[in-house]
Amino acid sequence: MSYKFYGNENQCFSINPYFKNIRLQTDLYDALLNIWCFYSCAPRLRDKWSVDNITLGQCSITAFLAQDIFGGKVYGVPRPDGSFHCYNEVDGVVFDLTSEQFGDEVLKYYDNPEQFREVHFANEEKRERYEYLYDELQYYLALKEKKRSFYHNIRVLINIIISCLLLLNILLASSTDIILPCPVVLTEEITLVEDRDNEEEDDEDND
Repeated sequence: MSYKFYGNENQCFSINPYFKNIRLQTDLYDALLNIWCFYSCAPRLRDKWSVDNITLGQCSITAFLAQDIFGGKVYGVPRPDGSFHCYNEVDGVVFDLTSEQFGDEVLKYYDNPEQFREVHFANEEKRERYEYLYDELQYYLALKEKKRSFYHNIRVLINIIISCLLLLNILLASSTDIILPCPVVLTEEITLVEDRDNEEEDDEDND
């Protein structure tokens, strides 16, 4: 899969083992593609949100969720309406999981003010959307792990069945060699029986 969000080419690694299967920021992006929705979008932008522009209005809650997983700091690009577009920086690696909402617009990812969750989540509506994203990510990862475990068990079961069938085939082949008589021996036995019957018939004729 090719990624278009800003900073996708630079890797940083998860420091939070609580989020299973999230190792890189691309893993988080893949998961969030299944979670971002109309509800998680900022209310003021919901009338413009669509599946085709899925990252619209998701920046702050996504950036703070990424901070939970990768650490680092959250910064904000000042916007014309006085708000901030949030993105992440982790050990010098800058990435913006929701940058695609701006299309071809080029944002300035340096010399921007740091953003703090205490300030953003003072807004109860935003805190609830963050908690929704957090919980849905946990649910998605748990479901994915359960599905992976299910398919793993199926593969193990199939391998066991195949092994049993191969063993049964070997045992049957061995048993056939032992139990079934050789065709040549059968032919000789039949010939001997026929000769004996003929001799008995000749004796009866002589009598």
